[in-house]
Amino acid sequence: MAGFNHFIIFGYNREGATSEDYDKFGEAIKKFDLELKLVGAPFGVSENRVILLKGPVTGYEKLIGDSETFSLLPMTGNRTITVYIPD
Repeated sequence: MAGFNHFIIFGYNREGATSEDYDKFGEAIKKFDLELKLVGAPFGVSENRVILLKGPVTGYEKLIGDSETFSLLPMTGNRTITVYIPD
């Protein structure tokens, strides 16, 4: 089986965050071979925002290790679920 390739991130939308902020984050993460696939509102959890990233686990590890790029994420109080979805 291949490694994880999707990352579901739950969190709280930063005050004043707009869709343009998510677009900016989506552009910034391309350098890690990650793609922002979805921005939405989760159901059944306390958080009010969810995003889905697609890419290699090494790219996600690089993203969370790069505080400058990760700080562009317009969410706080994040937690991540990693999943493998076959193409």
